[in-house]
Amino acid sequence: MKQTTAFALLLSLGTAHAADKMGLLKATWQPLCGLTTELGQLPGEALLKTTNYLTTADELYKESLRLQIFGLAGGSGLDADAALTLSAYLASTAAALRVTLQGIELSKLLKTATLAAYAKGRLDEFLNVASTTKEGSNHGCLLGSGNSPATITNALIDTVPCNLAPPEVRPALRQTQTITGNGVSGLRAPTANRGDHQHSSKNCRLFSRGNGEGLGKDANLDATTITWAAGYIHIRADRNDGKVQLADLNKALPTGNGDISAWTQLVQAVADAGSSRAPEDHNETANLEGSETAAAIVARIKENRNDGTLTNAKAAISNLFGAKTASKPNKLLAGAHNFQLAEKTAGHEKGAKLGDISDMGQLEVLLAAVQAKLIKDQARLDKQLQEEKEKQTPKSEDKEKVCNEAKDDKDVCDKLEKQGCVFNKDGKEGEKCTLSENAKKSSKRSRKPRSRERWQNRNHKHHRKQFFCH
Repeated sequence: MKQTTAFALLLSLGTAHAADKMGLLKATWQPLCGLTTELGQLPGEALLKTTNYLTTADELYKESLRLQIFGLAGGSGLDADAALTLSAYLASTAAALRVTLQGIELSKLLKTATLAAYAKGRLDEFLNVASTTKEGSNHGCLLGSGNSPATITNALIDTVPCNLAPPEVRPALRQTQTITGNGVSGLRAPTANRGDHQHSSKNCRLFSRGNGEGLGKDANLDATTITWAAGYIHIRADRNDGKVQLADLNKALPTGNGDISAWTQLVQAVADAGSSRAPEDHNETANLEGSETAAAIVARIKENRNDGTLTNAKAAISNLFGAKTASKPNKLLAGAHNFQLAEKTAGHEKGAKLGDISDMGQLEVLLAAVQAKLIKDQARLDKQLQEEKEKQTPKSEDKEKVCNEAKDDKDVCDKLEKQGCVFNKDGKEGEKCTLSENAKKSSKRSRKPRSRERWQNRNHKHHRKQFFCH
């Protein structure tokens, strides 16, 4: 009975000691290969989100340019007002997106990418070193199938894909989503039972500070702890037992022995980046009647006030776009896309559709050409108005000259009575035949020339035909 008890005690002690300073089981290290792949894809995801912000802002601004051109050269009446107002809203939204990206989102995304790169570097460092410690079939830090020591070959560790090379950064979402604001899922449960993580007899020097089976040469290392993978793997070196402890990363605030701040910060950064509003959600064109931004813009344009809100500007929005605003903006956008140039303009051939011009710079140039044409036409309009005024309103000075031709001859002057001439015997010598006061006043009351508004309407219709055909 005593022999049996003693044997059981020895067996128990041997089993407890068997996992000390030993290599990791496949179930422990295999999830780390998937994790390093995902960490390598986080910078690309950050790049994609950055690109989405810029692309969305650019597309909104290009729509704004098309609407400006349409409003100036293709629209009329209320449609022109609505097109130009919608253009201002889209341009403002595009600018706000860029400000949001530069002031808030970019720092979040760069922080996520930076922390992911750091964590991957620390994790890859461990996997690379651990996968090169194979010593025949006896010892090694990573154990594969059949608990044989495994090494890395062609980015595979015991048939497990484990690419430790620098990743290609391209704009794309991660293929897996185990890293979230709630922690890192899919890793080995951080149990305190060392037998769950390590083999019973395959030694690994990376987990010991001793000079016999560890990292020391003549004596134990001075360090009181050994950590790998940015603190995910932790060994209490002061005990010199080589017992691996794993941090619990599967929570919003990861916990573990020692410094795991790299993982804590990464989880928080992913949470912050994930809480951001999608760039396309900033465009409220489909619901302008519920947009405070639209209310502020409409109030400035239509009511010349700087305190526009949905409370005081909703009626103005409805007047421009209707009670249900999604329909009118969509029609304006479609109309702007489908308008065709009626003649070659700014280098674009006749018949070119605005919607087919996708280069922002070319749209800017086309808008400038339209504006220059409007300025030129306005100058021509002013000149025509002045010429018509001069034709339709003879100057009293010209009438005075007709009277003065009679000089001091009363008989001749009397014959010019219908032209407003009267004889003033007390007048200046040689100019006694002069224009009467009534005639002078009548000259000023001559019929008015065509109004500027009529000229502008005529000019706008001509301008529209010149630029576009539907």
